[in-house]
Amino acid sequence: MTREEGLATGLLHISMARLAQPDEVAAAVLLLASNDASYITGTTLLVDGRQSRL
Repeated sequence: MTREEGLATGLLHISMARLAQPDEVAAAVLLLASNDASYITGTTLLVDGRQSRL
């Protein structure tokens, strides 16, 4: 299997059908590091394009 075929197969498991952009992941990190997240406790923030399908 080529790299491209592997990527295409992997994308089938991601509802958004694409990989995250670095700025999308960074936005989640910045949110959690900011005062805007001061009341967020005991949760999991998934930044996976709904790959986990929870």
